[in-house]
Amino acid sequence: MRLLPRERPRHLLLAAGASVALTALACLTPPAVFESQDWLLLHLPGKAYAVFSLANGRLPLWNPHVGLGRPFLADMEMAVLYPPNLLYLALDPATALLVLTLAHFALALAGLLGLGRALGFPRWVAWLISGCFLWSAPVVAKLSAGQVPYVQATCYLPLLALLALRLQDGFSAVRLAGLATALGLQLLCGHPQIAWVSWLGLGAFLLGRALPPADRPLRSAAAGVGGFGLALLAGFGLCAAMLLPFFELAAQGNRVEPSLRFASGATMEWWYWTSLVVPDGGRRAFYWEFNLYAGLLPGVAGLAGLLHLRDRNARGLLLTAVVGALVAAGPRTPVFPLLYAIVPGLSGFHIHARAGLLVVFALLLGAGLFLSRPRGTVAAVRALAAGSALVLAGALAFRGTAPLVEPIPSSLPLERLALAGAAALLAGLVVAGRSPRIRAGLAPAALSALVLLEIGATIGPAKRGWRIVIPTEGERLIFDALRRAGLYGPSGAPPRVALPPMLSRANASLIYGWSDFAGYNSLTLNRTWVYLHRALGLDPPLDENTYVSDRIYERGPFPYDSMGLSAGWDAAQGRLAVRREADPRAYLVTATRRVGDWREAIGLMASGHDFHREALVETDTGLPPARAGAPPGRVVLSTFEPERIVLETESASPGLLVLAEAWYPGWSATVDGRAAPCLPANGWMRAVPLPPGRHEVRLTFRSRWLATGSLVSFATAMALAATAWKARRRAGLLLTRPGAAPAR
Repeated sequence: MRLLPRERPRHLLLAAGASVALTALACLTPPAVFESQDWLLLHLPGKAYAVFSLANGRLPLWNPHVGLGRPFLADMEMAVLYPPNLLYLALDPATALLVLTLAHFALALAGLLGLGRALGFPRWVAWLISGCFLWSAPVVAKLSAGQVPYVQATCYLPLLALLALRLQDGFSAVRLAGLATALGLQLLCGHPQIAWVSWLGLGAFLLGRALPPADRPLRSAAAGVGGFGLALLAGFGLCAAMLLPFFELAAQGNRVEPSLRFASGATMEWWYWTSLVVPDGGRRAFYWEFNLYAGLLPGVAGLAGLLHLRDRNARGLLLTAVVGALVAAGPRTPVFPLLYAIVPGLSGFHIHARAGLLVVFALLLGAGLFLSRPRGTVAAVRALAAGSALVLAGALAFRGTAPLVEPIPSSLPLERLALAGAAALLAGLVVAGRSPRIRAGLAPAALSALVLLEIGATIGPAKRGWRIVIPTEGERLIFDALRRAGLYGPSGAPPRVALPPMLSRANASLIYGWSDFAGYNSLTLNRTWVYLHRALGLDPPLDENTYVSDRIYERGPFPYDSMGLSAGWDAAQGRLAVRREADPRAYLVTATRRVGDWREAIGLMASGHDFHREALVETDTGLPPARAGAPPGRVVLSTFEPERIVLETESASPGLLVLAEAWYPGWSATVDGRAAPCLPANGWMRAVPLPPGRHEVRLTFRSRWLATGSLVSFATAMALAATAWKARRRAGLLLTRPGAAPAR
């Protein structure tokens, strides 16, 4: 399926050059994306671990280095199954990131140019809107923060809108398959929230296009929303290999108990909306999650275009903007609790300010509609005057409410308003000019240059304003100290450490091979998350649960006696403390105590229960009552690999082997080659019941849903391909019948 009308070679070269220029401006100007926060903290360590595993012939199912152990492949943020990420196997991470960013910007350009054509934009308007979108704060600010999957998923939005629009206007199997494939690829990017936001926006767009006075509104709504729903289900099927393991992880994660308070976190306060008309300018006025700036004139002209309600595309875009604004505003409107109750997925995410992306997207396309429709002078002046008044109101509101790190220069509003006035004059010449030479010549070129220069001038200061220095220099020194201390033993078990964020990235363990009880992840296993805080008398953070509380590191270099901590930061001495006689990583107990659930077990551990002598279990272990004074026996950890652990045990009486690694469904055990249960113990650990004597115990992890999901993905892909092929073949046969026009 052709996304764009047939282009001349010079236009393709122009598109490629523009993509390179936009990528260079967004990625390579200081601070570059390679030194950004989320890239260094999360995505670079994850990519390094995935590449190392795949290069050694191992599918990275489990990650023993972060959070006491957690699934790796099932974590959508890691995007292991996103096909373009195979490039990381061939190139170094920085080069691969640059090439992938270039490719996704080119994808966004192609989608926007095609969408512009579908909406009736002249070529120059489509290019102008494309530049505004890719230079907007929701793209550049997120990229400068290192939110790579966010930007990649955002780049699919224009293409999805184009494919959904085409499906609504003319339903076919080929178009359904194309939309489903794009939806699946966007979801595999690794940012499910932006995919979810896109679904909301596209549903609103298609529904708005079908509202009266459209012809046959019910039929149009059914074709649009119904077709989109079918494509979304097919997209889910394509992603089943990722989705099914991810759903299991979500069910075990620390967001399994949603709340309105959590969903309301990091939403748009009223004054944040002034970022639509006031750039940050490096003053740290708008945190990157709340910055919606995409230029002054696009905001003014976009509002004018969206209010042209006789145009069904304007109605669809207006409804998209309204839905995005309501979600982004959170509890500041009475609608949010209702949305929380009825909209699937809303309770599973926070930072809903990201839905402001839909507002920016709709305004930019609304600006394209405004600039593309010839109107009378009075109508053009009226629309631009109303928008300019809105800009002035926004600037005044910003000056009165924004808590700035740096004071705003007093001349800034006047400069911006003068710039807006010049752009508005040019826009008026474009939409109201009677002369074709004016409409197609100097005015569009000057307008485009003015708008893009104005937006481009805001990018650098906004990026530098939120530059955050990530400590990485000391990580190699820590690694060398652990190695000199002999903590990287022959079994391969990663030494467990307690390193505060000021000393090391939480996920640096994926690069250097140690194990950290903390991590920087959207989902942490709920059992370990609760234990890490309750064991120290702390309340688990609710609003921000991507990393553990900083108060943990106030409890000394070894805050826990349950996980074999062998190194930690001694703040009083200002040095790395190392101990060889840590509490055991694996041990045997001959006594167990049955508890109601894992929360009760953690509560008992926090109150001082001796879990090294009496394990707390949630199910019947099948062990006979322990004999008084029975020796527990010995355990040797002989092999430690991410998905396979081998232990040798010896005991004179039946017992329970306890391993201080996170329990998770999918871990199985064998004792001397025979299957044995792998049970949760002490709230978060793994345990295996053993008879007396000498035994070899093997623990193995296999994702319970990966095989099923892979079969579903393969079957869906084959079904979509076969359906599209048959539809194309049928169309070709019809065109080649006698008397029919030949197929081109």
